[in-house]
Amino acid sequence: MQPDHTSGSASSPASASEEAWRLYNLGRHAPAMQIGSELLRRNPRNADAAHLLGLIHWAEGRRDQALGMLQGAATLAPDHPVICSNFGGILLSVGHFADAGKYLAHAIRLRPGFADAHCNMGNLLRVQGDPTGAEAAYRRALAIEPRMAPGHNNLGLIFYMAGRKEQAVASYRAAIAIDPTFPEAFNNLGNALGDLEQDDEAIQCLEEALRLRPKFAEAHSNLAKLLLRKERLAPARAHLMQALNLQPDFAGAYHNLGTLYRTEGAFPEAEGCFRKSVALDSTQYMSYAGITGTRKMKSADRPLIDRLEQILREAGNRNTDEISHLHFALGKAYDDLGEHAPAFAHYRIANDLEHERLPQKFEPALFKAHIDKLISRFTPEFFARYRNAGSSSDLPILIVGMMRSGTSLVEQILSSHPKIHGAGELIYWANEDRRLRTDLQDPSAETIAEVGNQYLALLRGLSTTALRVTDKMPHNFLHLGLIRLAFPNARIIHCRRNPIDTCLSIYFQNFPALHPYAYNLDDLAAFYQQYHRLMQHWRQLLPPASMLELQYEDLIADQEAGSRRMIEFCGLEWDERCLMFQDNQRVVRTASSWQVRQPMYRTSVARWQKYQAFIGPLARLPELAP
Repeated sequence: MQPDHTSGSASSPASASEEAWRLYNLGRHAPAMQIGSELLRRNPRNADAAHLLGLIHWAEGRRDQALGMLQGAATLAPDHPVICSNFGGILLSVGHFADAGKYLAHAIRLRPGFADAHCNMGNLLRVQGDPTGAEAAYRRALAIEPRMAPGHNNLGLIFYMAGRKEQAVASYRAAIAIDPTFPEAFNNLGNALGDLEQDDEAIQCLEEALRLRPKFAEAHSNLAKLLLRKERLAPARAHLMQALNLQPDFAGAYHNLGTLYRTEGAFPEAEGCFRKSVALDSTQYMSYAGITGTRKMKSADRPLIDRLEQILREAGNRNTDEISHLHFALGKAYDDLGEHAPAFAHYRIANDLEHERLPQKFEPALFKAHIDKLISRFTPEFFARYRNAGSSSDLPILIVGMMRSGTSLVEQILSSHPKIHGAGELIYWANEDRRLRTDLQDPSAETIAEVGNQYLALLRGLSTTALRVTDKMPHNFLHLGLIRLAFPNARIIHCRRNPIDTCLSIYFQNFPALHPYAYNLDDLAAFYQQYHRLMQHWRQLLPPASMLELQYEDLIADQEAGSRRMIEFCGLEWDERCLMFQDNQRVVRTASSWQVRQPMYRTSVARWQKYQAFIGPLARLPELAP
């Protein structure tokens, strides 16, 4: 915010004005306010002084005084581009969009090369739901002033809204490179890196945002979200409480607190937080979606369903994360009510929107080629070369299969045993396989030993006393070759479920872009076929005693028999607590967090039959069932 000044003598009003602005830019509001007030007392028509006082009032949270002063400044100097731009930006912040647009457009007419005004206009277009226009405005600002840190930051927001997370990260990094003291950019970078599951750097960015601005409520809330994902519930709760102390009407913090409660299995409390979030901010669409995930929807929830439908009608053709979440939420609500046609219609729209925004589409031919490499690479001869390289530990239990095949239920049952710790979904093996490229090159025996030792250290960091630790990352089925090299004695539980039920259940969940096959039925069918091929290979290659094949439907039909079979496979004595898995208070962060805290139910078996008219390419999958 830079006023247009003219120089003057030390005693002139112009000189005093320049000194007041210098103090303001240094953050010394009190002396700047004193000088500005005196200038305005001497000359009530001093637009520059009114402008300065308005900005100081705004910076210190005195909204009404700020608006009054800036309105006065704009009336006194209607053709002052800086006053018009700053007043327009503040009108935007308080939701006066029409007036904001008038002042910003006028500022640009007065000074077409005014980067700040173009940037503010971009902000207006962004909140009005015009990301294309906003992006164009930000690019105009950056063409005028390439080293404008807020312009890069705001352009990153547009990329983020469009699901272009990598481009958003690049823009935020550009903003920080220009201004390393820019807390908003660190906050936004941390948020985007978190979405890309680069959690460690994301946490560092959010901690830096809080170092730069300790009372930054949004950064506290975003950091809590990541700490929750790391299962660090106590510090996550502390940051959320701090965010709400700083900003009691912070709807986003209530949403994250609801997510924390849901993770803990406190579903009524979670629903209360989600409802508080939407009561504070009706545009908190993710909280509407959160409500539907806390329990089964009933006919009494029709007003909520009607509200979601209304929001989608008003949204028109917008394609954002929030809109697709609302479609997923409505799909779930109608499914709960047994209204399968509207349920599938919303699920289809949600998946189409997500598929459209994917930065990289799933390519069945490339995935098949990758599976071909794994099958040709991992042979009995290949394993024989590493016979003595791996660890003899039997600590790990790998739970693998397709997503939504029962892996969360299996881990919940196993972790109810006092000698088994459930670690959730660890990304270790995907990262190591990507680093070593075992599909293309031979790792050394020393490397295999190092990989195993690091994994053991990771598991022991999660539990120092458990005899077994489960890792339920489903897609570790892709990495069983490397896992077997590193841990010849590791136990593998392969979760299987009816292929169509599996794929439909994936289609009905909003998974991150890391699973690009999940949003298209043809892609799902192609992925499942290659998963099936690879599991047939592992079944033929690995010793029978190393892998337990567990059919989801059999476990549902006879919980005790299936649970006893698993515990015996793990080499442990039976414990009755495994039958009361729903009482297990461990943190569950997967899409099954509600289901695994309910008693065993059978409604998910043969669920696909209710959607038989819609399954299309999935219809050919039953012939692949083992």
